[in-house]
Amino acid sequence: MGFTSFAVLFLAVASNFGLPATANRSPILIVPGLGGSQLQSNVDVSASLPSCDTNGSFSGLWISEAKVLLNRQCFEDELTLVYDSATNNYSSPPGVDVRAPGFGETRTVEYLDADLSGLIPKFPYFNEFVEYFVNREYERGKTIRAAPYDWRLAPDQLEMRGYYTQLRLLVEEMAAESGEKVTLVVHSMGGPVTLYFLTSVVSQEWKDLFINAFVSLSGAWTGGNSAIQTEVSGIDRLSNFANLFPAFLTDLRSVTRSFESYAWLLPSPSIWGDTVLVTTPNRTYTANDYGDLFTDISYPQGFEMYTPTTSINAGFPAPNVSVYCFYGTNSSTSESFIYNASFPNVDPEVIFGDGDSVVNIQGSEICLGWSQEQSQRFESRSFPGVTHLQMVANETVLQAVADVVCGAGAVFTQFTVMIVSIAALFSIITV
Repeated sequence: MGFTSFAVLFLAVASNFGLPATANRSPILIVPGLGGSQLQSNVDVSASLPSCDTNGSFSGLWISEAKVLLNRQCFEDELTLVYDSATNNYSSPPGVDVRAPGFGETRTVEYLDADLSGLIPKFPYFNEFVEYFVNREYERGKTIRAAPYDWRLAPDQLEMRGYYTQLRLLVEEMAAESGEKVTLVVHSMGGPVTLYFLTSVVSQEWKDLFINAFVSLSGAWTGGNSAIQTEVSGIDRLSNFANLFPAFLTDLRSVTRSFESYAWLLPSPSIWGDTVLVTTPNRTYTANDYGDLFTDISYPQGFEMYTPTTSINAGFPAPNVSVYCFYGTNSSTSESFIYNASFPNVDPEVIFGDGDSVVNIQGSEICLGWSQEQSQRFESRSFPGVTHLQMVANETVLQAVADVVCGAGAVFTQFTVMIVSIAALFSIITV
C-alpha cells in the first residue's frame, strides 16, 4: 500500500465518525540520543564468550550496574560490536543478541537502569520531560511515546534492521489514534538519526500528512569533538563528554571503538576544515586527517568504519518540515586535545570552546542553514548555560516545547482526512 498504511485508513474512518482526539495538542514521539535507550542482551549456548553465562532469555545490559560490577568482562564482551569491512556490516559476537526494549513506550528512555527492581533509579534521562507533559494531560503510551534504538549503530545499519519502518508505522499509528499530526522531539544523536529518516526514508507527501514539527534539543548534527578523544584515548572523567556516562563506565575504549555511531559522530571536515583538533609531539591532526590519525593510534579499522558514514546526512539537508532547533550555549565544551609523548594511551590536555558541554556550538548551529533551504517554518533558540542533559529537563526548554505541541495547526483538517481516505482506498483497490 506504499506510504498509505492501514493506520491511515483507520485515521480517516475515525475522524469521520468523530472518535475522540485532544484538539490542538500534537502527540509527542521521543527519539533519544547516544546511550539514551536501555539495551538488553541474550547469550545462548552457541556463544564463545567464556566470560558470560548462557541464560536463554534477555536481561539488562545498558545500564546494568550489577553486570558491570559483578562481571565487567561479560558486560564489555556483550556490548562490543564486530565489524566486517568486506560487507560494511556490524553484528554482535556469535551467540549474542542485543536489543533496545520498549519501542513505543517511554519507560526505557525515562530511566536507563536496565536492572531496576523496585529500587530508586540512578540513571534518569527523559523522566522529567515525560512527567512535565503527563501533568499537562498527555498519556504515556498514547499521546507521548518513544522510539528507542540500538545507539551503537548509525542510520544505515538501523535502516537495515527495520528501525525506520517501525518508526514510520508508529508515527502513523499515533496520528490515527489522536487525529493529529505528530511532533518528533529528538535529543542529541537522535537529531541526525531522525534527520536521516526525514530526508532519506519518507516522502514529502508523507511528511506533509503526518508530521507537525521536528523539535531538536541539542541536535548532534556532526557529533561532538569529544568523540575524537573517545576514539583516541577513551572516555576521561575530566572530559565533559564523560557526563553522559556513569563513573564506572569510563575505561571502555576497546568497546566504544567498535561502535559505528562513534565513527559517524566524529567532527565533520565540512564544518571544522583545517582547524587543528589533535596535537601530539610529532604532528597535528585536523578533521581532514582521520586516515593518518587512525593509523598513528594503531587502529586503521577505525578509518574503515568512518569512511562509509560520511555519506549519511551529507551536506546536512533540510528536513522540509516545521523545525524548532533548540540548543544550549555558554558551557565549556571540549574542542581540541593536546597529547604528550605517551599518545594515544594517556589523557590529553583539553582545550575548551563554546557549546552545551557535549555538542560544540559549531555543530549545534548547523541547523541555522535550513532557514534558507526550506519553505516550512523554521525557528531556532539558544539557551545560555543549559547543558546537554539539562536540555531534556530545563523548565524553560520544556515550556518552549509545550508552545510547539500545544499550538494551533496540528489538527488534521476534514480536507486532509478526505484526501487520506481517497489515497487509502485507491491503494487498496490497486494492490
